[in-house]
Amino acid sequence: MSTPEYDSAVNYFNNVGAHTIDQIRYTYDADENMLVQQHSEAIEQRNSAAGKAFWCAVAGVCAVDSTYEAMEKDNWSQYGPDWSLAFIALFGAGLAVHIRNRRNIIKAVDRNVGSDKSSANNIVM
Repeated sequence: MSTPEYDSAVNYFNNVGAHTIDQIRYTYDADENMLVQQHSEAIEQRNSAAGKAFWCAVAGVCAVDSTYEAMEKDNWSQYGPDWSLAFIALFGAGLAVHIRNRRNIIKAVDRNVGSDKSSANNIVM
């Protein structure tokens, strides 16, 4: 009998990955905890990416505001968006890292299912 966490993980990787629910279950039925752990890591990476995207957007709004103010007062060196651009770069890099980590987790599950599926088709003597 499978747990709700395992069913949720199977559904998640079915939606974002390249394999069907049955193929994922065939690979991970013996080690349900591994799939649940990978699911929680993928969700954590997604949530962290959303947080970084929010703060990147806030820094972007501050940069636009500073740019408008610098153009209005015609003093770029005093009112220009120097710190805002640094925060955009910082949060943008963090966002890219979290997106890459989430994709790597999804690819790892797909690789495991794919290799298990190909080994199931081989004849064992």
